[in-house]
Amino acid sequence: MATTRVFVLVAPPGSGKGTQGVLLARRLDLPHVSTGDELRVSLYGGRLSQPNGAMGRGQLLDDNTVWRILRTRLEQPDCSRGFILDGFPRTFRQVCLFDEWTESALLGAADVLVIYLHLGMDEVRKRNDGRRFCPSCGRDYNVHYYPPRTPEVCDVCATRLARRADCVPEVLERRLAAYEKSTSVVLNTYSQ
Repeated sequence: MATTRVFVLVAPPGSGKGTQGVLLARRLDLPHVSTGDELRVSLYGGRLSQPNGAMGRGQLLDDNTVWRILRTRLEQPDCSRGFILDGFPRTFRQVCLFDEWTESALLGAADVLVIYLHLGMDEVRKRNDGRRFCPSCGRDYNVHYYPPRTPEVCDVCATRLARRADCVPEVLERRLAAYEKSTSVVLNTYSQ
């Protein structure tokens, strides 16, 4: 049996996991699996702004729900050779669920590489503050790093840009606190 190549990207919210994951996926010809995208599709019909949902309030969803949704995606045929996993695992319980799955579903034939993208919290806050998306076509922007040609207007379809509900300052601070609390355990576990 061939070895399955698994890359796990760990970083604070809005730090570039998705961008780096897409680039790595293209380079390695593997699917990029964004946990946030999978959860938004499953729970909110794909909308990037979910003000009434737990994610929009900056809360982590329970481990079993996240794993059930993500496992369904990872068991698709395009992931059989490997995948780039963005935003999971985030808790010790998720590490255990993921490790058990890679051992059983992949018959222990997985090379798992964890890549930690470290950014200072001031930079993370700036990146999140600048995040915008087009509610019509879904294109992403950052007013600080990748602004649209016309401020706050999509270059593709001229729709007014929106801010993700999970990037407003009070929600972001909850997300960062949850990240700091849970992800340090994940990093310690994988570094051993």
